[in-house]
Amino acid sequence: MQSNKVKLSLSIADGIQSLDRVKLVDEILKHLNNQSVTKEFFIQINIGKEIQKSGILPDSVPSFYEYCLKKNLPISGLMCIPPNVNDPSDYFNEMIRIRDNLNKKLKLSMGMSNDYNYALNNQSNILRIGSLIFA
Repeated sequence: MQSNKVKLSLSIADGIQSLDRVKLVDEILKHLNNQSVTKEFFIQINIGKEIQKSGILPDSVPSFYEYCLKKNLPISGLMCIPPNVNDPSDYFNEMIRIRDNLNKKLKLSMGMSNDYNYALNNQSNILRIGSLIFA
């Protein structure tokens, strides 16, 4: 996200679920101006390690999470978009493991129109349903 996109996003959104690099964290912090943070920030994890998708690789999540906390950017949860497979439960279970190793209070944003039932069965707190609503 460029600087003006970050500023606009922070002015209209309740949160950002796509934190995936240090530069983005630093840009967000510049625009928060030490205000009391009431927005939710989620780390995006590339749980399937797919080259065409954004997100932090699973092994890098702990250090990125610590960076965010060190910079006083509160992390509310973790988000993923698993590979398009018949049963993504293994990926969702990996997200649970990562979350539990970081902080069991973090929310999980996982599950979209094609896999929301699996996500609900795997502790997802937030579903991102779109195509089922607008189909």
